[in-house]
Amino acid sequence: MLATGTGKTFIAFQIAWKLFHSRWNLSREATRRPRILFLADRNNLADRAYSAFTAFPEDAMVRIDPDLIQKKGEVPKNGSIFFTGTAFSRRSRSSRLPQLSTTTFIRRTIM
Repeated sequence: MLATGTGKTFIAFQIAWKLFHSRWNLSREATRRPRILFLADRNNLADRAYSAFTAFPEDAMVRIDPDLIQKKGEVPKNGSIFFTGTAFSRRSRSSRLPQLSTTTFIRRTIM
């Protein structure tokens, strides 16, 4: 854990950059790009990180909307670097739709 303004997003960018360009993945397929999840505790922080990662190809980055995940019950897999926040809106918290735990959310994103 680092204090505000100490470069957490910059560090995450550097790690993601290395993983992305080395094509690191568990299947060890040389052509497959890794799947990287940038998980923030608030959606506005995920938005800021998404904006900071502009050096990556546009088709590699996906901004995940937690409310949309809440409605569909599945996460997109059409990219390599996924950005989301764990905070759901008040509207979705009060709805009768099933809640996805953070662990389930991460598992569905990574797989």
